[in-house]
Amino acid sequence: MLESYITLYCVRYDPFYCSKDPERLWAVVQRSGGSVHAGAAGILDFYVPEKIITQILLMDTGLSVKHKKSYI
Repeated sequence: MLESYITLYCVRYDPFYCSKDPERLWAVVQRSGGSVHAGAAGILDFYVPEKIITQILLMDTGLSVKHKKSYI
């Protein structure tokens, strides 16, 4: 997949690696038109619009982008 064309990034929140409250992340993502999908063991996949991806990734060092789940 060409990463330069991604418009909606899948950012994984894993409570084992992340220290921030996921509610803070969700508030920012929701305001910008993103969404969230809950998984097992407290793992959350935030679907983050391209315009705020840098802001979200800077909020916690434990967040990771899942390129295979991101949308073009």
